[in-house]
Amino acid sequence: MRAVIVQPWISYRGAETVSVLQTYWLQKLGNEATMVCAFREKTLPPHATDISYFMPSSSLQRIFRNYKSIFYIASIPVLLSLLLRHRSDYDVVIAHNYPSLWVGALAAKMCSKKLLWYVHGGPPQSGFPRNSVSDLLWNVLFDRLDIHAAGMVDRIIAVSVKIQKEIKKRYNLSADVIYPPIDRKLFSAKSSTDGVRKALEIPSQSICLLQVSSLAKEKYSSRSIRVLRNLRKRGIDVYLIIVGVGEDAEKTGVGGKYAKYIRLVGYVSAEKLKRYYALADCVIAPSKISEGCSAVPLQALFSGTESVVLSGSGVDEVLGKIDVGECVGNSNQIESAVKSIIDRKNSAKTRTRIKNVQKRLIKLTDPSIHVRSLLN
Repeated sequence: MRAVIVQPWISYRGAETVSVLQTYWLQKLGNEATMVCAFREKTLPPHATDISYFMPSSSLQRIFRNYKSIFYIASIPVLLSLLLRHRSDYDVVIAHNYPSLWVGALAAKMCSKKLLWYVHGGPPQSGFPRNSVSDLLWNVLFDRLDIHAAGMVDRIIAVSVKIQKEIKKRYNLSADVIYPPIDRKLFSAKSSTDGVRKALEIPSQSICLLQVSSLAKEKYSSRSIRVLRNLRKRGIDVYLIIVGVGEDAEKTGVGGKYAKYIRLVGYVSAEKLKRYYALADCVIAPSKISEGCSAVPLQALFSGTESVVLSGSGVDEVLGKIDVGECVGNSNQIESAVKSIIDRKNSAKTRTRIKNVQKRLIKLTDPSIHVRSLLN
């Protein structure tokens, strides 16, 4: 099989990490696979430097990286031109984030190629800057283009049953469900957490909560901070670590008497992230609207740590299948769920149970199984 995987740009985020892992494992299993993108950020997911790319000139990449408004305008013709230029190098187009679907549909039609669409979640217009001009363009042009492009896909693959239902509702089209792949060896490797605790100036006996996400409003770090505050009021010695970057970084955890118990870490590479997972007594994933199936609770589980997730977040489906972690119906229930995980964290029964569910999780998220399912 010869495939191109289309992603607008590559950075260390959930959907981009999945697309890079797909490309890497397609190559590893003996297929020809190449990533098509407009540019790469400085922070990259694992294996991003181990795969092949079709990209525009370095000067154009630099413009796109520094001026996102130009990227939003020019990305479609640039990505399409790359696919047309290399039409003899692939047989299958695998589209990911918008506008990959639209570009992939055009290229597949013009070049008589098979088209797959791996849908991560969120309404299609969520990938665009929200203002009166973009909203007008969406309503007048892009909405119709999006629905037409979806109808041209040979196979739609949803990252969760949640997204499968959203696809059916918006497009009236059926989709298969293949959960995101996880590089378990990266997160299951044992490593010392003493250095992390010392660097963050967290006392050795203190409990650590962890949220890993972009610092955007829809990721609701405020909910994790509320849990910290309430547990502190109950006399529990707990700290909150937030790993991530974003436009709301300066607003997160600033002010108030509990700010000294919050650690804003910023960007952490995947190779080092496993130390934070292993250090944490509980991982909190407090959002669901912007999620299709977050990899964070699954990565944390391979490091031996359970998570609290919201019902309807997508990842709750995976944790429900293997009966691990805590799934809550609303944000007001997060605190009690966190307390439950903390209370059982160090028991022998919990450690044995996590080892057992890790084996079951492999069957749902192993990259080689994922890629083979993708090709079927």
